[in-house]
Amino acid sequence: MTNSSRIWPRMCLRAVALANILVTAIGIYHISVANRVFPLWVQSTASSRVSGDFPDQRIIFEVMTTANVLFLGAYVLSSFYVWRSRAIGRTMGNIAYIAVIGYWLAVYSVKFFLLESGGERAQLIRNSISAVNALGNSGLSVQFDTWYPLIACILLNVAYHHLLPSSYNSGRT
Repeated sequence: MTNSSRIWPRMCLRAVALANILVTAIGIYHISVANRVFPLWVQSTASSRVSGDFPDQRIIFEVMTTANVLFLGAYVLSSFYVWRSRAIGRTMGNIAYIAVIGYWLAVYSVKFFLLESGGERAQLIRNSISAVNALGNSGLSVQFDTWYPLIACILLNVAYHHLLPSSYNSGRT
């Protein structure tokens, strides 16, 4: 493989690494805004007549925000290795992207399961999830709109596949 045929995969990997950093920076900003807005949300719902409809909103918000921070941290860590075209970057990136996609599917599956279960407590938990979803998942909001993890995962794997097929595709570093 000639050097010129290795340029585009390296450029693609560096673009993915930079995109990870950009998405992380936007996510951190959104999380910081959500952390300032959430107490106001709690106050407004507590003083309204529907306050009993959202009993677990604080716990759900904290779990969602923690998951977002972990995903963004995984993006930063994998970006370091992707930038350097290390094989571990491919593995870490794939794990991070697939985990975010799995998280999206899990949130929607839990909400659907709670809807189908039909119990009053299940409905209250579902209301809480729906109420804080935008704030709790604010760190991943850009990714929800653009399907970033899916696109980045495809680009990552195509670029690594064309970089050094003999070593990267066999799993060796």
